[in-house]
Amino acid sequence: MKEALSEADSPVPAPAEVVTVDPDDPPYESRPRASRGDDVPLLANVELARIFYEIGDMLELQGELPFKTAAYRRAADSIAHSPADVAAAYRRNAPPALSGVGKAIADKLAELTDTGRLRFYERLRRDVPPSLVTLLAVPGLGPRTAGDLWRALGITSLDELEVAARAGRLRAVRGISERTEKKIIDGLEQLRKRPPRRMRLGQASEILERLAILLGGVSGVRSVVPAGSYRRRRETVGDLDLLVETDRGRDLIEALHASAAVERVGGHGGRLGQLRTTVQLLRGPQLDVMTMPLGATGTYLVHFTGSADHNVRLRELARDRGWSLSEHGFTRLGEDGEALAGQGAERRTFATEEEVYDFLGLPFIAPELREDRGEIEAAREGRLPELVDI
Repeated sequence: MKEALSEADSPVPAPAEVVTVDPDDPPYESRPRASRGDDVPLLANVELARIFYEIGDMLELQGELPFKTAAYRRAADSIAHSPADVAAAYRRNAPPALSGVGKAIADKLAELTDTGRLRFYERLRRDVPPSLVTLLAVPGLGPRTAGDLWRALGITSLDELEVAARAGRLRAVRGISERTEKKIIDGLEQLRKRPPRRMRLGQASEILERLAILLGGVSGVRSVVPAGSYRRRRETVGDLDLLVETDRGRDLIEALHASAAVERVGGHGGRLGQLRTTVQLLRGPQLDVMTMPLGATGTYLVHFTGSADHNVRLRELARDRGWSLSEHGFTRLGEDGEALAGQGAERRTFATEEEVYDFLGLPFIAPELREDRGEIEAAREGRLPELVDI
C-alpha cells in the first residue's frame, strides 16, 4: 500500500509517495488504542516542526514533486507558529486546526504523539543519507540541486562538495554552469566563516525544557538542570548544556537514542563517574549532556553555569585558600601548588551551590550575575543586587 497526501494537504490530486508502507506493518490508524502509550514524552512544537521540515527536505532531495514537499513545509510552519501545544492537543484527542494539515499529515502527527516515532520519516532517513541534509546549509544551494549532485556524483557531505566544486566536476551535472559552481564555492566559504549560531532565550527555553522533561523521566535521574548562558538568562544563547544528576548514565544514553527529537548522539566519555556526550537535534542546535554524581552537584552547577571569566575568579579564590577547583570538586594543594597525593590527598564535594560559594568565603551569587562584572567584589562587600522574578 502506498501513502498519499489528502486533498486537504494539497490543492491538486497527489500521486503516491515514493516510500511504500511495509505490508507487514498495518496503517497506524488501524492500531488499537491499547497499543499506544500515554507515557510517551510529548514533543514540543519546535521538535514536531523540525521533523516535518526535514521530511520536506528529504522528499525534495529525492526529486519529489514541488507541491508535495511544499505541503510538509507548510504544515511545519503551522506547527511552529501555533499558539497551541500541538502534541498535547493530539494526546487529548482534540487536535487544533492547523493551516495546511490535512488527514495524511494529521495521521502522522497522531503517530508521533502516541508512539514518539514516525515510520514514514524513519524510512525516508534510511533512503536519504543523513549527511546530505547538511548541504542545505550552503547559501544558494537548494534541495533540488543538492539532490541532483547526490544522484549524479554521489556527493553527501560538505567536504565532498567542496572537493568536487574546486575540481570543476559540478559542471558535469545538468543545469549547473561554471557560474553556479562559483556561487557554490562562495557559499561554502561564507558558511565556513559564519559565526556560531545563537538563538533567542525563548527558543532555547522550549528546547531545553522539553528535553529536561524527557530525561527527567529516565530511571535513576534525580534532577535535570539547564546550564551555561541559558541559566545565566542571557538574551541570546550559543551552546546548550544540560546537567543530569544520576548514577545510571547508560540509561540516559538509551533514552536519547530513542527520542524522535534527536538526530544523532555522539561518543560519550568522562572521568570520576561523570558521563558526557553531545546530542544533535533535528534541524536544531547541538547540545552537551553531562551527568553529575548523586548528592554532589554543587561544583558541577557552579562550573557549567558561570562564564569563563567568573570561573577563573573562583579558581583564584580557591587557590588562595589552598585548593584547586573544578567541576569535580575542591582538591587540596600542597605547598608546591600541586595536588596532594597519597594519605594527604583530599577532595571536597558539595550538594548545593550555596555550599560551594560559602566554602570560598562568599554569599550565594545568583546564576544571572556570574559574568565577572563586579559580582565577586559586590558579594564580598555585601551589596549584591536582589533579583526580581517577572
